[in-house]
Amino acid sequence: MSKMKCFLLSVIAISFSILLSSCSFLPIDRIIVSFGPGGAVTGVVATFTANGPLPDHVLQYLWYFGDGTQGTGNPITHAFSSPETFSVQVNIALDNNSLLIFSKTITIIPAGPTKIYWSEFGSNQIQYCMISSCTATSLTSTGSEPAGMALDGAGKVFWAEFGTDKIRYCAIASCTPTDLTSTTANPDGLVLDGAGKIYWSEHIANKIRYCTITSCTPTDLTSTGATPTWLALDGAGKIYWSEQDTNKIRYCTIVSCIATDLISTGPNPFGVALDGAGKIYWTEFFPQKIRYCTITSCIPTDLTSTSSGVFGIALDGAGKIYWSELSSDIQYCTIVSCSPTYLTSTGSDPGWLALGH
Repeated sequence: MSKMKCFLLSVIAISFSILLSSCSFLPIDRIIVSFGPGGAVTGVVATFTANGPLPDHVLQYLWYFGDGTQGTGNPITHAFSSPETFSVQVNIALDNNSLLIFSKTITIIPAGPTKIYWSEFGSNQIQYCMISSCTATSLTSTGSEPAGMALDGAGKVFWAEFGTDKIRYCAIASCTPTDLTSTTANPDGLVLDGAGKIYWSEHIANKIRYCTITSCTPTDLTSTGATPTWLALDGAGKIYWSEQDTNKIRYCTIVSCIATDLISTGPNPFGVALDGAGKIYWTEFFPQKIRYCTITSCIPTDLTSTSSGVFGIALDGAGKIYWSELSSDIQYCTIVSCSPTYLTSTGSDPGWLALGH
């Protein structure tokens, strides 16, 4: 029996209500959802389409989005205003008084990050808290001197262990540290590209390396100047890094990496972050400053002074910047008018930061 025959017989057999999924040999996603930039987050417009095969004699597509709203048409667009799980349903009315009903569950997350994670180099911990009400909570104990860390957006956290020469990871919901790979010497900064690769700096070997996460064979990307530290990807094929001992921010194009100076900095640049709108931010440890510039014409500009030596940095995409300090604090400010604000105290030597859920 063909797929279409199954569909037609179903219409004949049930005069009012049918569920097309009852034809078990039709493994078709009956509601296709396509989110705009930003993905399945609050405020992002999604396009919903009832997927075929569908009959020609449709009178109406009536959608229920599970948030108290409804609409007609196919396709149809909708944006959710709150972060929760919704059951989306479409009722397809036919001209023979039949009704097709398809449903799909959609989970929406907040538009901005809700949690901040950090590594504690001195206490061998990864900790986190809710940004809205920050009580430092241990995610896991690590090997010696956890350094760079990153979230993959799918429930895992990855980190470098400076003292054990390893890259490790775990599932955030139930964190059991697992080795991904061994490295050459003192892995430091770490970043994920969102397409299955992980990059890290090797502080003593003066290299940036990478591998494919599913089958990790460390591969050299480039040699660097002395003590490469923090890494950042721009999403357009470039990687940026800080060099503590040369006092530089450098970059290259990943597919053919020739290390290129972006700017000379003050002493001991550490954290690096990109805002996605053409600016790069970095920390300078001993001058106790956060600075930035426009990448295309980089003139270093002070954003704020900090209360002690400043390590890591993270941008939330909604106008705030977070950083860690030698005084075992995490602080933040609104970029357009930066007044440093205390978020939480930490354990010994908080370093690298990551924002997520």
